Amino acid sequence: TTTPHEKIFWKIREQLAMREGRWKFILSGRESFEKDESLPPVFLADLEADPGETTNLAEAKPELVAQLKETLLAWDKDVQSRR
Repeated sequence: TTTPHEKIFWKIREQLAMREGRWKFILSGRESFEKDESLPPVFLADLEADPGETTNLAEAKPELVAQLKETLLAWDKDVQSRR
């Protein structure tokens, strides 16, 4: 599936997330809005292979997590500096 945007970012409450190509990356503890402490603080999904987002690939792809985290935090810092 093609998209007009190379990257998409969003922030809801304490949750930061982004989509880049096939990857969906979520920071800050929740995959949903429920206050479920059992959910992972970092979540990485391959939306092409797993469109239901059932498998967290964060531990299996640490280099990708580091890259996406850096990009996401830089976006958030930029947004915060404009307020």
